[in-house]
Amino acid sequence: MEFMKSIVYLCFIGLMLCFPLQAAATGPTNFTLTSTDGEQIELSDFDGKRKLAVFFTTWCEVCQEEIAELALTYDELVDKNVQVLAINMTHEERSKEEVKVIGEQLPYPVLYDEGGSVSKQYGVLGVPLTVLLDEKNEESARFFGPIQKEKLHSFLNEADRAAP
Repeated sequence: MEFMKSIVYLCFIGLMLCFPLQAAATGPTNFTLTSTDGEQIELSDFDGKRKLAVFFTTWCEVCQEEIAELALTYDELVDKNVQVLAINMTHEERSKEEVKVIGEQLPYPVLYDEGGSVSKQYGVLGVPLTVLLDEKNEESARFFGPIQKEKLHSFLNEADRAAP
């Protein structure tokens, strides 16, 4: 019986070690990041709007598809009072210049998370991760993986229904 308790204890410790960032996530708070055009952007700059924060890297092909899809639907999102913020996990990148090139092609801000603090704050364990924040910067939904237009609209509608 003591052997079984040891096994259960070791499994518990192993699980705790596997998911340290999940426990470290503190939830949305204001942050300031530099955009690819050199502007300091704060999350609070968009108070009163919903925010779609998309965490990505340049080496992730699925991420590239997602940020391109968001560029195509950007005007629709603006009409729905949604601000897109592409947050690059710059600490995971090969080259900051690659991020800048992508940022120049998109209609929404691309932000450098150079130290990874915002990624940690949101508990990002993989990319792409899309987090929907309400007008008060509270997380209302999150989606891991690629999100196409239909899924995005469903995602936004589900968050609307879940809102108080």
